[in-house]
Amino acid sequence: MADEERPEEQPEAKPEEVTVEPAEKTEEKPKELPKAEEKKEGAEEEKPKKKKPVPKSKALDEIKKALGDTVLKAWVQRERRIYIAVKGENILDVAKTVQEMGFDHLSSISGVEYEDRMESVYHIWSYEKRELLTIRTLVSKDDPKIDSVTSIWKSADWLERETYDLMGIKFEGHPDLRRILLPDDFKGHPLRKDFELKAKPW
Repeated sequence: MADEERPEEQPEAKPEEVTVEPAEKTEEKPKELPKAEEKKEGAEEEKPKKKKPVPKSKALDEIKKALGDTVLKAWVQRERRIYIAVKGENILDVAKTVQEMGFDHLSSISGVEYEDRMESVYHIWSYEKRELLTIRTLVSKDDPKIDSVTSIWKSADWLERETYDLMGIKFEGHPDLRRILLPDDFKGHPLRKDFELKAKPW
């Protein structure tokens, strides 16, 4: 038999060598941040706000001059409202002085308790000067007592009784210092920090 014709073997094609040329390096430019809008021509620049002037009080200057070192602190809170701080032992002298200077209407007395002290605070209005004077007096927390000012302002009567009833500050020289809101046999002073509330069965 005749040999079958075999196809001629073709040489294997070699893979073409591909040379890749390195890409040219391009320097990346940083992105430009948007420019702030330029001020329009003729636009007014913002002017700094003016500080409000500290209010002054002629009455407070007169009080500091009259009481001297008795005044521990003194300041003007706002127009027509002034403050002074004094020791509790000086309240009678201070009260007499400011009453003679025109602070004739005692509108309120209140007690304040802090961790280390107590204060008896007086608000006195002057119809002549049209100013409200607040007197803060330091009172011992262990033995809270202070002189009564009922001899100077009659309105102090009930105001001192209320402060005694709720805060336990004793006003020495008061003509009738007793409870005014709570019954006489009530124990403790309900606005003191150490007052304990006890639930009662209905």
